[in-house]
Amino acid sequence: MRKIILILSVTTLWNIGLFANNSTKAGTESDSITSIVLSSDINSLQKNDSAKLTITIVPKEVTADITLSSKNGNTIKEVNNQWVVYPVKNGEDTITAKTKDGNHTGTCSITVSGVNDTVSKSPNPSTTKTIPSQSKDSIKLDNHNISLTMNGNSILLKAASNKNLNWKSKHNNVIVMLTKKTNTEYKISPNTVGGDTIIVSVIDNLTISDSCIVKVNPNQAFVDSITIHNLNDSIIKLNTTITNCNTQIVNLETNKNNSFILICVFAVLALVFITLFILEKIDPKKQKKIRQREIKDTTNEEEGWRKENVELKKNVDSLSYENKRLKNENKGLQEENQAFRDEIAKDQQMQKTKDRLQTPPEQPSYIPSPPPQPQLLYADSIFEGKFNHVSEKIDDDPIFELKLDSPNGTSATVRIHEPSYRRVIANPAFLVGCEKYVLGNTTVTLLREGKAVKESDGKWKLTIVPEVQIS
Repeated sequence: MRKIILILSVTTLWNIGLFANNSTKAGTESDSITSIVLSSDINSLQKNDSAKLTITIVPKEVTADITLSSKNGNTIKEVNNQWVVYPVKNGEDTITAKTKDGNHTGTCSITVSGVNDTVSKSPNPSTTKTIPSQSKDSIKLDNHNISLTMNGNSILLKAASNKNLNWKSKHNNVIVMLTKKTNTEYKISPNTVGGDTIIVSVIDNLTISDSCIVKVNPNQAFVDSITIHNLNDSIIKLNTTITNCNTQIVNLETNKNNSFILICVFAVLALVFITLFILEKIDPKKQKKIRQREIKDTTNEEEGWRKENVELKKNVDSLSYENKRLKNENKGLQEENQAFRDEIAKDQQMQKTKDRLQTPPEQPSYIPSPPPQPQLLYADSIFEGKFNHVSEKIDDDPIFELKLDSPNGTSATVRIHEPSYRRVIANPAFLVGCEKYVLGNTTVTLLREGKAVKESDGKWKLTIVPEVQIS
């Protein structure tokens, strides 16, 4: 706090001395000018960029002829009553604003990068007649330096371009996170403490690009930056107050000695009020409460994430257990199905053996002709577009009939086995794989026969699905 009061006191005395020195001058253009402030909206320029300059004369009601010059020879042009700097040479440049008599100057620094050094310089560093042409594919970001804090708000970065743009983070979204809004707008969110660079380029021409430097600060640095920002604002307010006092004293030409005393009085009063304002703003207890609140909020957020993680693990374990149970149940059903099929096959084999033993073999007096090829096949159900079980004999209550187009052929017409109508009426679900229209449960009508072909693995595949109406 002592350092703050010392800085404010020195600033006050400096402004008082400056006014006293200016009040002794006479017969020049800038007798009533206290100072000149030169500022730029962008402190870092790249190729095809431009920076707007702002000249502030103190006091505001005084006007004067101002000359602008560039130390490195960058082009300065007045466009629509606005001074604009166009980059010509790489490096740190100093722009100087000077009154006609040279008694007052103001400067600002601009860093130029990405410009070809072979570009011709303007013959006159202070002014120029033309504005460097800008490419239609150029990119202009609305911000080139961004400062964020952890757990702070995000910021929207905009690019001025009519082309399809490619946005990327130098550290691949580790420091900051890029979220697309539109082709020319991305939201920048802090991810972790550190520095990163956002690079925006034209997809068709990656050499045309612009970049923005992003710095993510921790919470404590954010609080300290607020305090320093408040101090800077207070010092600026103090300088403005003192300047206004100096302006009022200059207008009192009748008594310069009394004016000097009044300046001192106003400066001391301003110093007292600004000091009280700063002391109130940077109350240590208040700052401590802010930090404690931020720590508490961070702790609560981490606890919420921890509980959510535990719930997710429980859900994963429950789903894994359910999946394992279903797999075991499916395996058991498959084993039961296979055992049932094996038992049916065994019974059929035993019946065939029994029939063969009971029937005495005939002694033909002639060579028998080969048995005729079957014209009908019988199937029980359709599974995944294929008949599950096809047999030449009627066994196990078949549902479908396959009428071969030719003896021992590989194509057949599919229709419903008429003796199984009673089963279909009782339970239409037996017609698996068919298009059925259930209107009642008394009559079965085949609307359209189906078609099937025999594949190389011996399975009969359904090519045209039969349509059945139950009414």
